[in-house]
Amino acid sequence: MEGAKEIVSKQKQNKISTIITTTIETEYNDHLSSTEKELERYILNLASNNERLINSIESIDLSYEFNVKNIHKTELPTRLKEMAEEIIANSYIIEKDDECIRKADTRVEKYAAPSRRGKSESKDCVIIEHFLKIANELRKLGFQKKFVFITSNSNDYGTAPNLRPPLDIEFQDLHIAYCNTFKWAISQIS
Repeated sequence: MEGAKEIVSKQKQNKISTIITTTIETEYNDHLSSTEKELERYILNLASNNERLINSIESIDLSYEFNVKNIHKTELPTRLKEMAEEIIANSYIIEKDDECIRKADTRVEKYAAPSRRGKSESKDCVIIEHFLKIANELRKLGFQKKFVFITSNSNDYGTAPNLRPPLDIEFQDLHIAYCNTFKWAISQIS
């Protein structure tokens, strides 16, 4: 979540505008609990592995300069949740649009990214169609500033900055940057 704090700061200073769809908000709420538990398990596992490593190092009288024995006490899951909720709270939330839903359905039928054979990714198609519509409408109105689309979902969108077709052309035509981290996104707009 590097860069998330800066995103929140820039949102509050009205230096950037962030837009999400109701689909993103729903997905966030649907997956929040399981994601928090996954991160907590990861941290506990890291602490356990670290403790074994430190014990091994100490058992043969080697010295070391790191120690994260108390990493399991971190408030990282809570703080990340707070930042995500701040980003959502400071974002414009776009309601579903029938035209975008139809275009998303067509994208699924054609297996066009973020959809693909064997994996429809209909929610991602709805999200991308809303994003493309907003970007297109703003460009038609003369909006010149940079658009950045952020997702860590490289399986469906492509490995940043290389989008899967036809997203690559669609983003290029609208001068949209594709990033997989908040930190990278910040660098694109700074």
